[in-house]
Amino acid sequence: MRFDRMEPGRLESLMLAATVELGLPDARGRNGMDRLSDTRPRSVLSEAEVRSFERQYGVTLPRDYRGFLMTVGDGGPGPYHGIWSLSESYGPGDEAWWPGFLATPFLHTQAVNPDDLDDDYDQDRLVTGSMIISDMGCGAFVRLVVTGTVSGQVWFDTLGIDDTLTPGPAFGDWYQAWAASWPRRVITSLLKLRGAAGGR
Repeated sequence: MRFDRMEPGRLESLMLAATVELGLPDARGRNGMDRLSDTRPRSVLSEAEVRSFERQYGVTLPRDYRGFLMTVGDGGPGPYHGIWSLSESYGPGDEAWWPGFLATPFLHTQAVNPDDLDDDYDQDRLVTGSMIISDMGCGAFVRLVVTGTVSGQVWFDTLGIDDTLTPGPAFGDWYQAWAASWPRRVITSLLKLRGAAGGR
């Protein structure tokens, strides 16, 4: 899915679908997480803000994700505990810990299983070139690959649970599948909510 080339009305439909969790009783507080950002649409980022991030970390964000940030919002409602903002996904603290981490290519094209790993494997080295965009709960995360041959693909990171890293679809397809899974009648107030969140 190309967020930057969406037909008129499609973005609104996608955003309407994305707010379904606002009305669900368990949309907040799951597994102790009570982050307002999980359940309310956020303002979009400008082209200049996205380019600044890319320059700072030496990457070009995948087209679908980049379009999402600039047309849908900088995080907000989404699969699992919602989509993290760009600054929550990766920032100066991450870069200080491992300079060039995000710009270092992600090396995998197929699932990583426990049998593939040495007993003393470096978990961080397995996920270079990717950043967490969503918390699945219980130590599992959704990563977006930003550098390497599978840039733009989401991967399910359960390395801390069962030593597994599993490929998923492209970001736009993953988000659209989530949004399409919710009944439209539940989410008719999106545009008002987006306006209240300062969407531009």
